[in-house]
Amino acid sequence: ERSYTGLFSPFVITLKKVFLKGCKKRCKSKALAKFNTHKGWDIDNFEGLTRVGKRRYLMVSDNGDNFYQRTLLIYFEVL
Repeated sequence: ERSYTGLFSPFVITLKKVFLKGCKKRCKSKALAKFNTHKGWDIDNFEGLTRVGKRRYLMVSDNGDNFYQRTLLIYFEVL
């Protein structure tokens, strides 16, 4: 889930676990990690996420074919 409200506001991405088992309408969720540009995270709009091991993940963002952006890989562990 991502949040962007303007150029001078932080860009925030929240990684959540959604509990689908037995869910009929609104499923319960739990925030696993939050990445905020005002707290030092150099993030972008991520296109991919995969689990690597029990609690480790890899996220990827492409450069959108834009000279001013970069392709990013972020590897992290949820504690």
